[in-house]
Amino acid sequence: YDIMQKCITARNIDKSSLEKRFEFIVVKPFTTISVGNYTVTVLPAVHANEGEALIFLIENDGKAFFYGTDTGFFSEEIDDFLIKEGKKIDLLCLDCTKCDTEFNYFIHMSMSEGHRIADRFAKKGLLKENAILYYTHFSHNGKMIYDDLVKAAKDKYGFKVAYDGLTITL
Repeated sequence: YDIMQKCITARNIDKSSLEKRFEFIVVKPFTTISVGNYTVTVLPAVHANEGEALIFLIENDGKAFFYGTDTGFFSEEIDDFLIKEGKKIDLLCLDCTKCDTEFNYFIHMSMSEGHRIADRFAKKGLLKENAILYYTHFSHNGKMIYDDLVKAAKDKYGFKVAYDGLTITL
């Protein structure tokens, strides 16, 4: 919440106009909240030094979407929590800032790191049988164009590549 206050102040935003349009709530990792018809499980990301960066498991009508982007390689503490809560994932979407390269940038993941997470989840029974796997959050630092991303993701790792405007029905 402090980070939000800093952003509002730094950008000279009228807080009262925001509060008329949005409801702001403070969430903590390893908690679950309801947002309309959705259940959102809040999990810790590996990213920011200031404040808490978060990733999410979003559920609705028996379907679960794991949104693990803008994060580095996360710990098995998340796996253990999801297992304890009886979660099963239909759609796994993971960070791929480093594309198919490896360089020292711990707050984001590569294709191989995302694949290791998916493999770990699968071995622990967290992925449903026909789970859909996607990479997203790409960077020019990965030095790959879209067609190369698609080929490497599919051929080497069994993932698909997200793009602007993508719609997925579960």
